[in-house]
Amino acid sequence: MQLVVTDYASQNLDSHIKSTLAIGYTLGKVERAQEIVAFYQKQIEDVTSRLNNKHPKPSYYIEKGQKGALHQDETWSKVVWGQIGDTAGGKNIADGVIKAGKNGTLTVEKVLYSNPEYIFITGSHWVKNPEALSMGYGINQYDVNNVLISYKKRLGWSDISALKSGQIYGMHHGLARSLMDFSAIQFMATKFYPDEMQGINPEANLIEFHEKFLPVNYQGTWLFKAQF
Repeated sequence: MQLVVTDYASQNLDSHIKSTLAIGYTLGKVERAQEIVAFYQKQIEDVTSRLNNKHPKPSYYIEKGQKGALHQDETWSKVVWGQIGDTAGGKNIADGVIKAGKNGTLTVEKVLYSNPEYIFITGSHWVKNPEALSMGYGINQYDVNNVLISYKKRLGWSDISALKSGQIYGMHHGLARSLMDFSAIQFMATKFYPDEMQGINPEANLIEFHEKFLPVNYQGTWLFKAQF
């Protein structure tokens, strides 16, 4: 019996690499693991190499979309989606409020006062709640868009900078804590820094990952900008 401990939650490049290689060695698929790691590392470094500690960083708020637009859901600081946004070069409005490395819910007032420049909502197949943001395989863009634009109906949200400029996006919740998180990092970075990230196509790279490493074809909606 072998016990292998992995860490994909911290969203740390080194942890991702070591975890994947550990699985590869355990399963006797070392070359395969190395191939995946090489692809993944290139995707991450294609973003981080262009950031150069840019300041000021654009502010963002990211929220789990399981409860839908009517009820505020949890967010993260320095872990999972919070770390993804940080790696992409953004400034998380939850930092200093939510304990680093934890998840929690911000007050309505905190979100409004922080006035984030970008808002990201994560979606998945949360079938028990028809109001949730659904994303992923089998989900069309029309339905994703309808849920995203409904967030503008939240009290005070129509006055937030992100909503005024149309900067609200959906991302598949399952991208976090997996080797597909590179596409979310790229997606956020291309929104934060469109000039610096020219030539990076997050969805095309996610499709390539499917073609090379997954037993299923890419389809559905994984990364999306709301259309008002």
